[in-house]
Amino acid sequence: MKNTGSRKFYLLLSSVVLAIFLVSPLSVFGQGSSQAQWVGPMGNYPFNWNYVNQDQISASNLQNLQISWIYPIASAPKVYAGDEGIQFTPMVVNGILYTLTNYHLLIALNAKDGSVLWQKTLPLLKFKFACAQCLFANFTGHYHAMWYTSNVRGAPLVWVASNNYTIFAYNALTGDLNLQFTPFDPKLRSSIPGNFGYYDTITPYMVVDERSGVLITGGSVTEDTDSGRGFFMGYDITQTPPKLLWKTFLIPPQDGSDPNWSIKSVQNMSHAWIYNGQTNSAIDLKGLSASQQQSMLYGDWGNFGFNGTHSFAGAGIAWAGSWAVDPSTGISYVATAQQSPDINATFRPGPGLWANSVLALDSKTGKIIWAYKTTPHDLWDWDCSWGVILANVTISGQTQKAVFKGCKNGVLYGDKSERHEETLAELSIEGTLRGTCWSDRGNRVQSRLRPIDQHRDCWNIQCASVVDGNGSRPNQRRPLRNTWDRLLQAQARWAG
Repeated sequence: MKNTGSRKFYLLLSSVVLAIFLVSPLSVFGQGSSQAQWVGPMGNYPFNWNYVNQDQISASNLQNLQISWIYPIASAPKVYAGDEGIQFTPMVVNGILYTLTNYHLLIALNAKDGSVLWQKTLPLLKFKFACAQCLFANFTGHYHAMWYTSNVRGAPLVWVASNNYTIFAYNALTGDLNLQFTPFDPKLRSSIPGNFGYYDTITPYMVVDERSGVLITGGSVTEDTDSGRGFFMGYDITQTPPKLLWKTFLIPPQDGSDPNWSIKSVQNMSHAWIYNGQTNSAIDLKGLSASQQQSMLYGDWGNFGFNGTHSFAGAGIAWAGSWAVDPSTGISYVATAQQSPDINATFRPGPGLWANSVLALDSKTGKIIWAYKTTPHDLWDWDCSWGVILANVTISGQTQKAVFKGCKNGVLYGDKSERHEETLAELSIEGTLRGTCWSDRGNRVQSRLRPIDQHRDCWNIQCASVVDGNGSRPNQRRPLRNTWDRLLQAQARWAG
């Protein structure tokens, strides 16, 4: 869920400053490419580990830390009143720190002394959307991330995706605008095939496969009964203007005209899994018989409550966090938001492929290589936003690529990245278990469809205490504790 109470939070950010602490005379972030980098909000490109491998700050010299410089974040101009501060961790690349305020000011600082190298204010964006109640439709903040490329268009670039889906690329060294384009206009929702809902104006995330020159972004939707048909799309950004290469939908047409959509989706990918919370394991959807797939997935989304002009359920891309790309394979790892409307499943009777999911996409074609549905028939707003982590793990003495993803259901998933063979491990976080059952006869809507016999009791067991490793509202969810300790324990277990 996106934080609808964000304004109070933003106002507090007006006093936020950027500060660099130094162990004199050494700096953690110094000039020169040999120094530590923090590419993207989670750093460690392409892995997104949220960790700096440095040894300059230690327990022995911690008491010697001093503030080297402070850069105050100015209050928002009147036209952006209320959209204060910054929302995400700045990037640091080759000794330059990049950050973006919620009022569209892009700043490049010398990470050594805090001096301004350049700054640019994005053009005044227009928000004339048909969906007046959409989140962030009436103001402009809530930036979650930027992206950096070294040479995709012949120069190092900083990429920004704005609330109205305009994408900007600025020269990372000079601040000159290199590219501006709008891949998607939410006002033209009727032009999206099979869409009968609205698209939201929260800043969409993106990932850039620099080797293939493809930028991937998508359509974010509302969380109410007016939610649209979400999709990912890939653009060739080596061209001017960029060329749309593909569009991959996440859910069926919202008039109920394709009840076999989820079945065909599973059949068209190499691997497809759905989380079974009862056993803390994954159901191999492609391993099911045709009759089992039919029983489980036919009419997955019903008819969305379609009334001839409007649908009442939908799903879109994840609303925050860092997606990932493996530059050696051209596979992008992305995530999706929860099924909408939140809490109310009246118009979405099935498991809901592919909301609440982690997907591996071919960057050039948009083909879904594999998909993992983390919360079937979500009733708790447990989207799969926030970061995707890549890693190399040792299993039985062999190094293999892996993908790790934490979602709001309190489970950390580990998957073999390229082929997505059976999940390496699902690491549950402690919590009182609570079930969401299709077979609850007290709920007529949920009992319209039944799972296959061996999973007849409940689709998933979910934690009563909502936990999220990157939660933005600590009063509602506790941090995902000991995540890396659990990863190390799991790696030791996998290695035998």
